[in-house]
Amino acid sequence: MLPKFLPDLEWRSLFTLVGFCLAWGDLVQAQTVIAEPNRITIAYEAPQNPAHRSLAEAMQARRSLELVQTILSPIRLPKPLHIKLAGCDGEINAWFEGQTITLCYEFIEWTVETARKTRKPIEVAEDIAITGTFLEVALHESAHAIFDYLAIPILGREEDAADQMAALWLLSHSGPRTGGFLAGIVNLYLDEAGLKNFKQLNRPKLRFGRATAFSDAHGTPIQRMYNTLCLAYGSDPDAYRAIAEKGALPAERAEGCEGEYRQVTHAFHTLIAPHVDQDLARKVYGNGAPLARP
Repeated sequence: MLPKFLPDLEWRSLFTLVGFCLAWGDLVQAQTVIAEPNRITIAYEAPQNPAHRSLAEAMQARRSLELVQTILSPIRLPKPLHIKLAGCDGEINAWFEGQTITLCYEFIEWTVETARKTRKPIEVAEDIAITGTFLEVALHESAHAIFDYLAIPILGREEDAADQMAALWLLSHSGPRTGGFLAGIVNLYLDEAGLKNFKQLNRPKLRFGRATAFSDAHGTPIQRMYNTLCLAYGSDPDAYRAIAEKGALPAERAEGCEGEYRQVTHAFHTLIAPHVDQDLARKVYGNGAPLARP
């Protein structure tokens, strides 16, 4: 029963006004949260360090950011995501914050130095190695952004999930260059761990520095390397047979890699694929790629 101090007409007017406001609010919200593909913007910022100018020019010549933009283009996002190469005051890093992914020229410089070493665990062309390591870090940070934008639930460490997403994208889009990209990534992880070859992994004791390294949100470089190799082997054991045969991936781990790969692709198709423009995905990844919905 309505209070008597307001006439029925005034109550009806009040209810009408409230209903209109609520409907208008829902309409405005719907209009501002339309998820669309092709929402990745990119920029090559001028380096702060003059020594990075040639590096910036080389990355532009390779169309490095454009490649990342293409790989991510089928994902429907509710707002733009900006990816930039920039100077970071000497910090070797990359990160996602707000609506921007920052990839430091200092990080790229380190990958170039590693790719140019005369003795490497796996021989791979310098250009392919640099592109592979760049894609891995760029797609890793992009995974963080997508988890945030789409409110994707994650069971486990987000850094591990981001590594898995980066590996899936590489395996889906790289084609005949995938093996070279993986070799560059493996070399970088081994370099970060202070190892020069695979034989050193078989030492009775390995030195990993301070115990606090194990408290990091990321896995250790060697763990991340094995996880990436496992997904590659699990995606196609015949194509990546050499990974197991040459000892890059222990046999005990290789046995379960097909299952690990199925687990990751199932998670992608369950949680990410509903936000993917499938027509565009087939153009970018091809019909047989794991990121195109079966």
